[in-house]
Amino acid sequence: MVAEVNPVIRFVFRFIFLPLGVALVVLFAAITWIAEGVGGRLFDRGVSTAEPTPQAVVTNRLERQQWEAPPATAGDSSQILFGDLHVHTTYSGDAFIFSLPLFQGEGVHPPADACDFARFCSGLDFWSINDHAESLTTDQWSETREAIRECNAVADPENPDLVAFLGWEWTQSAPPGNPEAGVHYGHKNVILRDTADASVPRRPIGAGRAGLFAQPLPPAIWALARAGMASLDLGNLQPYLDFNRFARVARAMESCPKGVAVRDLPDDCLEGAETPAELFRKLDDWGYPSLVIPHGTSWGIHAPPTARLKDQLTTANHDPKRQRLFEVYSGHGSSEVYREWFDGEADAQGNLRCASPRGGYLPCCWQAGEIIRDRCTADTLPAVCDERVERVRQQVLDAGGPPYAHVSGTRPDDWLGCGQLQDGFMPAFNYRPNMSAQYGLALRAEDGSTYRYGMIASSDNHTARPGPGYKETARKAFSDAYGFRADWYEALNNPGPPSPEANPEPRILSGVAMSLERGSSFYYTSGLVAVHADARNREAIWNALESRNVYGTSGERILL
Repeated sequence: MVAEVNPVIRFVFRFIFLPLGVALVVLFAAITWIAEGVGGRLFDRGVSTAEPTPQAVVTNRLERQQWEAPPATAGDSSQILFGDLHVHTTYSGDAFIFSLPLFQGEGVHPPADACDFARFCSGLDFWSINDHAESLTTDQWSETREAIRECNAVADPENPDLVAFLGWEWTQSAPPGNPEAGVHYGHKNVILRDTADASVPRRPIGAGRAGLFAQPLPPAIWALARAGMASLDLGNLQPYLDFNRFARVARAMESCPKGVAVRDLPDDCLEGAETPAELFRKLDDWGYPSLVIPHGTSWGIHAPPTARLKDQLTTANHDPKRQRLFEVYSGHGSSEVYREWFDGEADAQGNLRCASPRGGYLPCCWQAGEIIRDRCTADTLPAVCDERVERVRQQVLDAGGPPYAHVSGTRPDDWLGCGQLQDGFMPAFNYRPNMSAQYGLALRAEDGSTYRYGMIASSDNHTARPGPGYKETARKAFSDAYGFRADWYEALNNPGPPSPEANPEPRILSGVAMSLERGSSFYYTSGLVAVHADARNREAIWNALESRNVYGTSGERILL
C-alpha cells in the first residue's frame, strides 16, 4: 500500500521547487547560449575595393609632399612618404569588444576596411595591420594574410599607390598587484617585409603567460561576464553572440608546446613568447625580415608605476637588428619626455609613502587624500581628519592601480589632473616617465654604448582606420575615445554616497568604469610615420624604415 504524500509537501514541490528548478535550467541554458555565442557569426576579411587610387591623385599627393622640400644634397632622389604602422581591426579582441553596443560601438571592421580607408580616405602611402596576436585565431591569421595581399594586388608593384605591410602586435603587461606577471615589457608591433605565405611566419607570436593568453577570471565567472555584456541589450543580441562565438573559438585554441622549433609546431596552436628575448629567438628561427617597434610605452593603462625601459634594454631583451624604431606618439598620446617625479617617496624610516605634488605633477594618491580632507566636517577633530587622509593615500599607493575604487562618491573631475603629465605635448594617460623615449635614449647599454632609435608616430586605431589624424572630426570613430554607454556607465559606476573615509574594500567595477571614462579624455586621432625613400615601392620603404630614415608627426604631413 503506497503512503499518501503530505498535501503540503506536494504543493511545495509542485508549485515552488519544480517551477524554480525549471527556471534555473532555463536561466542556465540562456546564459550558456549567450556566453558561448550560439548563433554568432565569424567574420571573414571583407572585400576591399579592386581599384587603386587614380594615378593623377597619387602624383598630386607626391608633389604636395615634396613642395618646398628640396633635396638635401645634389643628386638626392629621395621622396617623403607617409604611413601608419599601427592599425587594428576587429580581429583584435579589444577592438571587437569596443565595437559592441555597450561601448557605443559601430560594429565590426574587418581588414578590408582598413585597406580602403588607407587608400581612399586618409590617402596614405603605406600602412601595416597589427592585430593582437594573443587572440588571433588560425582562420583570422589566414584571412589577414590574404587581405594584405589583396590590398597590394590592385596596385602596380613598381609604383604602387599604397603599400600594405603584414604584421601583428605582441601585447604584454605586468599590472600592479599581480606578482606572477613578472617584468613589464609592454607592447611591441612586429612588421614583416614580405607577404607571401612562403616568406612569413605561419602563426603570429603573442605575449604568452603575461599577455592576453591568461584568462583574468575563472571560467564560470568569465562565462557570466560574457553573458552579462548583453543584459541591457536583450533586444539586440546578435553583436554579442558574434563576439562570444569569436571568444569561444579563440579560447579553444591550444598553446603551442615549449622548446619546439617554430617550423615543427602545428599551424593551429597559439604561439607565445613570454619575454622579448624569446620573441626575438622565434623571429630568428623563422629567419624572415622583420622589425619590432615598441609603442605606447608611457601609457599607464597597461604600464605599472614601477615600469622602466631599463628592465628590457638588456643584451637579451633588446635586438638592435630588429628593434630599430620607437613609436613615440600615437592616438594614445605621446611617450616622448622624461620628468623626474614619483607617486611614492621614502620617509625618514625608509617606508614608502605618498609623495606630495611637485614640479606640476599631482600624484593620484595625494588627490585621494584631498578628496577625503574636503569631506571632514567642522565636528571632525583635525587629528582624525589627518589620519583618514594619510590612510587613504597609503591605501591607494600600496594598491598601485587606479585610485578611483578606493574613494566613494567621486566623478572624473574630482580627480583633477592627477597622474598626468601637465607640461608635455598631448601626453599619454597616467604618464610613466621611466618608460619615455628620453629616458631610454639617456640609458647606456651593458657595453657602454647608447641606444639608437628612429622616432616614428602612428595611430593605434582600433576601428580599421589607418592615419585618421588627417581631419579632427568624428572623435569616437577617428580615435579610441571609447566609453560605456550612459546606462552601462551608471550601472557599473556606482560610487556610493561620499564617505568621509576610504572604502574598506575597493569598488572594482566602479574603478574600471571611472578609469575608462577618465582615460577617454586622453585619446587623440593619429600620428604618422614619414620616411625618406629612394622610390615609391615596398623595398624602398622597407629600406628607409630599416635604416632609420624616418620621423614622426602628430598627424600633419610636415616636410622635413
